[in-house]
Amino acid sequence: MEYLFNDSKYTKWYYQLIIKTSNLTRNKKENYYEKHHIIPKSLGGNNFTGNIVLLTPKEHFICHLLLPKMCIDKVHIGKMVYAFFRMKENVKNSNNYDFFKRKYSKLVSGKGNSFYGMTHSEEAKKIIGKKSKDRYHSEEAKRKMSKNTEKKFGKDNPVYGIPRTDQQKQQQSDQIKGRIGIMYNGTVKRVKPAKLQTYINNGWILKKRDRHIKQYKVLLTNGGYLVYNTLPKMCKDLKINYTTLRNRYYKNKLPYKNIISITREGKSNVCNGWWSW
Repeated sequence: MEYLFNDSKYTKWYYQLIIKTSNLTRNKKENYYEKHHIIPKSLGGNNFTGNIVLLTPKEHFICHLLLPKMCIDKVHIGKMVYAFFRMKENVKNSNNYDFFKRKYSKLVSGKGNSFYGMTHSEEAKKIIGKKSKDRYHSEEAKRKMSKNTEKKFGKDNPVYGIPRTDQQKQQQSDQIKGRIGIMYNGTVKRVKPAKLQTYINNGWILKKRDRHIKQYKVLLTNGGYLVYNTLPKMCKDLKINYTTLRNRYYKNKLPYKNIISITREGKSNVCNGWWSW
């Protein structure tokens, strides 16, 4: 299993803050809070409930200050540094960030918004609609894309007219047989069961046709994921009582021990990741 974060004091501070805020009842309608992905999306995190927490601007700033110091991989460190400097732009510290974000939110909310109580005229709607349509590819760009696509098919294809031998067909069949379909951001592929865990850790999800394979995804405090096919095996390996864990979930008392959240694949027709109990 590959870990995203190191075992430093920064990781400890980060999860202490996450656990503390996760146990608080917060509502964005009552106060100004910002959504934070516990495992950042750029590092493979998802939008499921167990990976999102509401933070004050100051807490959010501190989390992004800690993340670059927690990552192990150099590419991940670069992503977190970039995210932090985007947040730090024009402010010196977490107190300044907290002050300006709250102030700005108050100024542009309700009657403070310059567009408050106003609606777009029909003419303005047409202009906005026209600009939205212009964002699509021009006719010339479409023709170029079509021409490039045609090269992959028909007589321009290097294997056009060359039939596959029985040996080639059997070899391709053996390569695909037993593989499991997964997808991520519109990209679809089939992988061997032995490699499924690695892809799931990086944010890939099962294709709808392969979702008869029940799997439960465990998000740990060290940033790693574990995937289990059955709940009894999961509870046995983690040395936890399933009934206790399930009760704590319904009473909103997660994280529990070193577990941030446990989710399972969705039963709906919408193929959008892992769903909570």
